[in-house]
Amino acid sequence: MIHPKRHTIALLLTAALLAAETTSAADEPSAGRQWFPESHGMSQIRFFSNQEGELEKKRFVTEAVLKWEYMILATASGRNVWWDVTFSAGMGESVADSLPFAPIDTTYASSAYLESPLTDRLTYRAGWQHACYHLIYKDNAIPWYHSSGVNVEPDVYFNKLFIGLGSRTIRGYEQHRNAFHREGATSLNRLAWYVEGGHYLQSLFDLMEPQAIHGGNDWAWDLTVELKYLLYTNRAFALFLNNRTVMLLDGANDDYWRDVVELECMLRGGKYTGSLFAGATPIDEHPRDAREGLLELGARFVF
Repeated sequence: MIHPKRHTIALLLTAALLAAETTSAADEPSAGRQWFPESHGMSQIRFFSNQEGELEKKRFVTEAVLKWEYMILATASGRNVWWDVTFSAGMGESVADSLPFAPIDTTYASSAYLESPLTDRLTYRAGWQHACYHLIYKDNAIPWYHSSGVNVEPDVYFNKLFIGLGSRTIRGYEQHRNAFHREGATSLNRLAWYVEGGHYLQSLFDLMEPQAIHGGNDWAWDLTVELKYLLYTNRAFALFLNNRTVMLLDGANDDYWRDVVELECMLRGGKYTGSLFAGATPIDEHPRDAREGLLELGARFVF
């Protein structure tokens, strides 16, 4: 359950974003501002292979993700306030003979942020994220993450401030919409990128306890770099090479790296579209859910 203090944080930061945007747009006509003008989402399922060791074989079988983004406030200047929520469920080794696999972990994340164009090609974001990772206790006398010889903290929650900068086409739905029109392909940059840095809050005045990150973690900073390269496009599909690198830095100045490489085939679509992808995780040092060496195959649906 989310602590009441975290509700206070969410309200304060969301209000600050709204106040900043309203102030910056004070000289615009009211017709230039719209509340809740649009929303969109993404669902994804992926299957893992190449598991090694008892822990990976028990933990990583398949994963489902649902993401929904709401534009809370839109302005004529392009400075928009967004709120997004993400849910994921990981499936691992089943505890019942009648099922191929069973839920093994869940994640939820909620973010409120301001997004604004910086130039014709660049946009930036700044906001706040609250998230929780929860491992599901299974019908065993000893939980799987202890019986496998690895003590993984069952719950981790965090609050993080972040700021990012990147290509305006980094948004998935924009890539989907623009990539499938032959006449628009030449104007679409082949390389889209996004860089984001985050700071994990250990305290926020008196609103949070000193150890704001639960689960024995002392995460301090992270850095995410996303690259999306358009390999080929025609009237039927577009082929992208994606790369996502994440660095996590803890309070002891120890760093952990994760790199995911993906080949994605986006099918032609308008308002709704989808894609098929194959990926690999060549490097992963993250202390809680390292997936190094895993291969994956999956599908996405954008709506």
